[in-house]
Amino acid sequence: MGSQPPNFSWVLPGRLAGLALPRLPAHYQFLWAQGVRHLVSLTERGPPHSDTCPNLTVHRLRIPDFCPPTPEQINNFIRIVDDANARGEMLLPTSDNHSSGLSWSIHPTQPGKLGLEPAAFLYPRPLDQDTPFS
Repeated sequence: MGSQPPNFSWVLPGRLAGLALPRLPAHYQFLWAQGVRHLVSLTERGPPHSDTCPNLTVHRLRIPDFCPPTPEQINNFIRIVDDANARGEMLLPTSDNHSSGLSWSIHPTQPGKLGLEPAAFLYPRPLDQDTPFS
């Protein structure tokens, strides 16, 4: 059901995935069908058409392009991860991959809770780099 959003990939199948900003109602239908219940938008503008999937909770951190998140934004992301994990719900961080230069993305801030190896959770990367995060 729906269509897969750009650059969608699983980091931990059924628990954590990454993607570019969903742009079509069919993208939200796909995410819902995959079990995604929380979409964490890292962009200043909200994801378009997110109201087409009313049961999906959209969290907006509003991180300006080319800027790292503030400590408050990082803490908010940790809270969102903790709350979703406590309910056994899947979350999906997303950023806009259509700007130029470097984009800041948030990796899971508490990798052990998601079964990941410890790693830096913030990283700058060129947008054309082929990675599972967009």
